[in-house]
Amino acid sequence: PLACRSCLKRPACTPQVPVADAADAQRWAFVSNVQQGLSERRLSTAMGTSGPPTQLVLAVHTVEAATAKVPFAMILLLDFAKRKATPPGCKCRMVVPSDGITSVSMWDTVDPAGLHEWLAENLGSDCRTELHEVQEDFTWGLSLELARMRATEKVTDGSMKTIGALGERTSRAAEVVAAGLTTAVGSTQQRVRLRRDAVCQ
Repeated sequence: PLACRSCLKRPACTPQVPVADAADAQRWAFVSNVQQGLSERRLSTAMGTSGPPTQLVLAVHTVEAATAKVPFAMILLLDFAKRKATPPGCKCRMVVPSDGITSVSMWDTVDPAGLHEWLAENLGSDCRTELHEVQEDFTWGLSLELARMRATEKVTDGSMKTIGALGERTSRAAEVVAAGLTTAVGSTQQRVRLRRDAVCQ
């Protein structure tokens, strides 16, 4: 039978390719799904927020010599990542140190050039870093973990904004109550003075 290369519909639209067996059909279906995912991602990026798009990048860190079980530059990077002391718009997703001269880390960033500059300044002069954009649609074993971290951060950021808004409203309410109490106390004190003056007269 003939099937469309992109959609596997029968009767096939052009261009036509033979589908030999179920395994072949599954391979074409996988390619079709990947292409659809890429198209949807481009569309969502085009219709998304006005800010710059986030890129997933792989940072390859190379030190001059392996002098310890874990390079000191990676110890520094782990500390920065755990404290979230990273540049604005850059989130460290993974740090994979080795006992050799090469280690890697993975980042979500809106400014790869700024991230590269920050890494060069903060990991020491003996650590050279190269950045490479990750083709996330073709990764294996990372998607679920990345989705979990991003969803957690989204919920956390939303909760912090909600807490901040509630705190602001609570503060305003407290100010209103305090102003009302001050007014009430002042009015009471004034009535007491008037009564005292009336008794004295």
